[in-house]
Amino acid sequence: MSKKSTIAIYSGSIPSTTFIENLIVGLSKNHTVYLFGKLKSKLSYDSDSIRLYPIYDGLFKNTFITFLRVFKLCFIYPFRLKIVINQLKKFKGIRSKWNWFTRYVPVVVHLPTIFHIQWAKDVQYWMFLKEEFGLKMVLSLRGAHINYSPLADEHLANSYRKSFPKIDAFHAVSEAIGLEAQKYGADSTKIKTIYSLIPQSTLDLFRLPKDRVEGKLKIISVGRHHWKKGYTIALDACKLLSDQQIPFDYRIIAAGNIPEELLFQRHQLGLKDKVHFLDAMSQEEVFEAMQNADVLLLPSLEEGIANVVLEAMAIG
Repeated sequence: MSKKSTIAIYSGSIPSTTFIENLIVGLSKNHTVYLFGKLKSKLSYDSDSIRLYPIYDGLFKNTFITFLRVFKLCFIYPFRLKIVINQLKKFKGIRSKWNWFTRYVPVVVHLPTIFHIQWAKDVQYWMFLKEEFGLKMVLSLRGAHINYSPLADEHLANSYRKSFPKIDAFHAVSEAIGLEAQKYGADSTKIKTIYSLIPQSTLDLFRLPKDRVEGKLKIISVGRHHWKKGYTIALDACKLLSDQQIPFDYRIIAAGNIPEELLFQRHQLGLKDKVHFLDAMSQEEVFEAMQNADVLLLPSLEEGIANVVLEAMAIG
């Protein structure tokens, strides 16, 4: 890979996940990195090689910035604008067309040489960059988007079968996920397994205190509410602890509404005072919650390489 490469990172949001943020910093040491996606919070990087071309939450600001970018396309790259407009035909409804238009415009204004996509579901919407402009496409293979989303969505599975054979390189968080991708036409020789990295700051700032106090067994789980996360199994396990009169406190940190079946199961098993559902937290708050726990429980039916496990191991 040339040191003059411009590598675009698209995850849909800025800042992104821990893996992507580490990837951005690492790549910027030898390459120019373009960041595309919606700007969720202000941030700055030490490297001059990292350049932000975001879209914005505010309708007025986003419209104004998009207008300026379109103005540039009209006068400098009119053929690129024509390609973008042609891509909008695949979307239904004015709002959907506008949302994707604002995402496409900054990318075609600042065309990179390599386009990296974090989430597999998005790849179908970006393949035109390869087909129309010859960009190299790199896709991360992670979790739900590969393991079970295409099983539940035949349209998505077909889009994978169409797109995956054309992808230039894949990053997989585990060998198992790489094998799943091959079922949709991914070339095994183009898949590289790269395990997730835990920053040194995690090790330094969130070590467990040495003077732990004996008492209730403090258990924690972190992950979204989905049947594959296995929380029903976790509650059954908690019932066994309760029956053996082992004192414990179990906390599940997950975004979104608590499924009714989990609330009913907790009630039915008599665990209301021992099992607690907590809403999503920032990364630092999750680390602090881990510090106050004895055990991380990952009851998932299937996982690739769960970052929360690596984080818990790093913290101790």
